[in-house]
Amino acid sequence: MKLLFTVPHFYKPLDGIEYGSSSSSGQSRIDALSKLILGIHQQFGARVREMNMELADLTAAPILGGNFHEVSILICTTGGNHLLDHLTIPQYLYEHCPTQAQDNMLGFECHRILEERLGIYDYYCFLEDDLVILDSQFFEKLRQFNHVFGPENLLQPNRYELSANTHYMKLYLDGRILPNLSKPFQEIMQQPTLQMPVAGSLIKFQRRGNPHSGCFFLNQEQMQFWARMPYFRDGDTSFVGPLESAASLGIMKTFRVYKPVAESINFLEILHGDPRFIQRLE
Repeated sequence: MKLLFTVPHFYKPLDGIEYGSSSSSGQSRIDALSKLILGIHQQFGARVREMNMELADLTAAPILGGNFHEVSILICTTGGNHLLDHLTIPQYLYEHCPTQAQDNMLGFECHRILEERLGIYDYYCFLEDDLVILDSQFFEKLRQFNHVFGPENLLQPNRYELSANTHYMKLYLDGRILPNLSKPFQEIMQQPTLQMPVAGSLIKFQRRGNPHSGCFFLNQEQMQFWARMPYFRDGDTSFVGPLESAASLGIMKTFRVYKPVAESINFLEILHGDPRFIQRLE
């Protein structure tokens, strides 16, 4: 498969701001973005080798026939408010896309790039700049869901943080929100649940009042359908705020959005690489 990942990246520390792009330390943002980029290549890219121990000198050879993909990672920034110059990973692992957008509207610039590259990729992806995929079967699970339930239904991962704290070692972030925040854009009682057999188990999915995951992953048919909608790239920020709207409002208007239910919560999940929420519980 060919996978396109777009990432809005902004950093400018400001006092009293809740968003990680302004409240977290620069180093934590550097670490999170580095993990995002490396994680995509490590889980899905073709830069994978197998060690050959038959020879006196160890060698590493390509794995022929492996289930690897062609990945493109585009990092969108505005002005000089970014940390790309501080990354220690090779620059060829990503493409820098500077824009003239307002800082809180960078996510909508990612939508523009996704539209411009329609017809080239199998999946069109949006990730906030501190999310890390650690599941090499992530897209296989999405493909199975898409195959079973069709393009009008969209599966979102459950977002989580990790800690060494023995009381709160794992925290899922996107719990309940005030119903009025998403109710104008979705009717969660319409086909509220789905279920699908996977490896001998029955995986259940549910529409949530909070569809937000800070990301989305659309196959080509879904991306083309969304791009034809009259509200595509209209800059609507009415779901919580601009950052949340860029990640979740368009897909919420367009698709029935599901997440794995509690008993299958880790079937599809994504790591929040800047663990500032779970640290508040420690």
